[in-house]
Amino acid sequence: MSCLLVKNLNNQTSIQILEGCFFPYKPLKVLDLNKNEDGSKTARIQFESKENANKAMQEMNMKEIMNRKIEIEFFQQDVVIQDDEETKELIGEAVYPIALGRYGKVAPKLTGMSMICSVMILF
Repeated sequence: MSCLLVKNLNNQTSIQILEGCFFPYKPLKVLDLNKNEDGSKTARIQFESKENANKAMQEMNMKEIMNRKIEIEFFQQDVVIQDDEETKELIGEAVYPIALGRYGKVAPKLTGMSMICSVMILF
């Protein structure tokens, strides 16, 4: 899998718009879409193949999306992002003590940890 960083997006750009613009290079997944301090947005798009990512970069770099010229570069990924329940649980266990100290009773809801698990973690 290969990941591209798409910069200088219009602040009205949505995930659906990006999926439509990059549709010819599918399968793909928009990993995130974040607002920048200058009012633009930046997105990370993951492609199933390096060939599709290369083609998307060659054909879409410096093109206009919603009246803004976008910039695309390869994004180095250290970790493959997964929707894995075990990973979520491990993250919840690591973050729970911090959330409990800062947010008290809402920590279980924020981290996905139950109160029973929190007692085990704290002791």
